[in-house]
Amino acid sequence: MPSFKNAFGRFRGSKRGGEASMDFKAFQETQRQQTGITYLPLENTEIRILTIQLGLKSDPIICTLSHTQIYATAYTALSYCWGDSNDSVPITVNNCIVPVTQNLFAALLELRWQAYTVIWVDALCINQADTTERNHQILRMRDIYYTASQTIAWLGSDLGDHAKLAFQFFSDFQYFSDINFEAIKALLAVRYWKRTWIIQELALSRSVVFLWGLHMLTLETLQDKFDRLRMMPLAYSLNGYTELKGILLIAKMVHRGEGTVGSDVDLQSALSFSCLSKASEPKDKIFGILGLTCDGETLVPSPDYGRSLDEILRDMTMPLDIICLDNPAKPKRTDLPSWVTDWPSLWRTGRSGPSVSSRRVRGLESGYSACGKAVSEASVKFSEDGLVLIVRGYIFDTVKDISRRYLSGETKSSLHSSAPVSAYESQNSAQQSPYGSMDGLYDAICRTLIKDRTVKNSLNWYSTAGSDFSRCFKQLWSRDIETLIRKRSPHFQKAFEAASDFYLYGLRLHEWATDPTSTIRSSTNRSKGFVDSIQLGRMCTRLMTTSKGYVGMTHYQSEMGDLICLIEGASVPMVLRPCEGGFRLIGDAYVHGIMNGEFWAKQDANAMQEFHLK
Repeated sequence: MPSFKNAFGRFRGSKRGGEASMDFKAFQETQRQQTGITYLPLENTEIRILTIQLGLKSDPIICTLSHTQIYATAYTALSYCWGDSNDSVPITVNNCIVPVTQNLFAALLELRWQAYTVIWVDALCINQADTTERNHQILRMRDIYYTASQTIAWLGSDLGDHAKLAFQFFSDFQYFSDINFEAIKALLAVRYWKRTWIIQELALSRSVVFLWGLHMLTLETLQDKFDRLRMMPLAYSLNGYTELKGILLIAKMVHRGEGTVGSDVDLQSALSFSCLSKASEPKDKIFGILGLTCDGETLVPSPDYGRSLDEILRDMTMPLDIICLDNPAKPKRTDLPSWVTDWPSLWRTGRSGPSVSSRRVRGLESGYSACGKAVSEASVKFSEDGLVLIVRGYIFDTVKDISRRYLSGETKSSLHSSAPVSAYESQNSAQQSPYGSMDGLYDAICRTLIKDRTVKNSLNWYSTAGSDFSRCFKQLWSRDIETLIRKRSPHFQKAFEAASDFYLYGLRLHEWATDPTSTIRSSTNRSKGFVDSIQLGRMCTRLMTTSKGYVGMTHYQSEMGDLICLIEGASVPMVLRPCEGGFRLIGDAYVHGIMNGEFWAKQDANAMQEFHLK
């Protein structure tokens, strides 16, 4: 793994909070006004717990704060939204009047009624006026939530029987005929799900119960029923569905077994699945999930709120392939180095797909090794100002022809220069190609469409394609397979249409796929597997040929003449564009015939050149 700069301070100026519903500055000001509470310093392994005196619903909230060793006392952790700081209610803590928001007050009332009287709640158990203590406690969030006997996730007061309707549905839901979309919509509309910090709180807790008004539902029940909803395409159109699905998926990945927490989720995936959550402090989009990732401490060893978001993004350490992650439909920002992942752009557009897909079709999970076996090892350097990433590698080829652009609002124009030729000329040209024969070229084109990977299952998405898929390619424009294609998204259909007229060695793609002499038909399952595996449109890729005659797919923003380079530490080729004093990174590419290190293995390591990525 390339060691990007580890120039971080130790959480200087860090702060807890960062949800859409919370005015954090007002929250801190409220805490500063709590001068009546005497907060004694915490020892290294101590936390404070809040004990609520029992009482009737109409009785005031009276509490005491006390110190305890984190493992010495059974307590319940509270996960909640702070709420509107302008709508406050007084409670009594250690004989002092303390204002809390209406939402927290309602949570404390219900917790007391449900007999949860020994609790940990950040707003009161952390001295918010003491920066040193606040920073230290933030670093302990993982232990605080994991050690809690239970975490109560307060969704808010039930103001219209929505909780009863929703929780009863999710408790009883077994069959699709039982679907109650009003119940689902009610749950998805809860503001609690928008907070970035709740992802860590839910994922790190050993036991979670959602409390909405008087009604309860376990995290396990919600996860199980949401897994069933994934089989219903209509669910994806509901506002909030994707956000909650991402939260539950991260929690499931972190919990490897009952009662244990051991994260299998990496930072890149966590950032992807949480891309739709909100944070008033943008840095919390990163810092709020570090504690639940398997590589967060390594990638961002010392988060620092004192640094700009762009600096943090630039210095995040990840496998080198991560620098190719972007929103391919949009040109890169000119005010940000081209090698920096523009996470805010992905967050704003809610494009979690590119990140999720990138783990499967590029990077350490893809199985590609275009740049040798040592994908995680690379020697990278930075310019003195930290704006230029200096990597090493080889120029392999240049982009010669590209299939046309196809996104909405773009003019249908062809960038390729190839022209139709006779069958004889095509065969003769194929024999001169890197693939050596017509059969070799045919196989290369077929495998390029699926990047030599086939959908296997939801847990292990891609495996190397078998030879039987060439039979499906021959029937790609048959009536049966066209029916399957029409069931794919409109975006995929546009990409497929754009590629169908692309000339490869003088023949259009659909001419390569058409075999009128073929009488062997593929099974429906195999045909569907082939269509599901086609990479056209996924991450907005486009077909290309190179100057040396290779066939492949390239980034949507690629242009003819761009360089295809193999960079030490990456798993896939990268497309670079010369600029003043160096190169701009365009994105990644698939080039059939070099993805397993065939070209890399023949190169002299002493002949590597440096690329200054700007």
